[in-house]
Amino acid sequence: MSKTVELEFGGEFALWYYDNVMTKASKILLPYEKKWVALNAKRDRVLASANDVKTLAEKLRRMKIARGQAVMTWVFPFDSSFSPFNG
Repeated sequence: MSKTVELEFGGEFALWYYDNVMTKASKILLPYEKKWVALNAKRDRVLASANDVKTLAEKLRRMKIARGQAVMTWVFPFDSSFSPFNG
């Protein structure tokens, strides 16, 4: 497990969970909980992150990353779930 990432429940179970349950995408995004991130076109690497989407867009502009070269998304907290209501 990455030394920079601490799972809330800790210990051996956290190591097992990190190694066996979390997907590659989850491992990449774990350090960016509750932030906006820009992923590369393959969606396997974080190019930049920020607390708000405006700042992230500005970072990408300064990095000269064109609109089609990155996918911007919000990283939800890993200790919650998301279920949109469509009523």
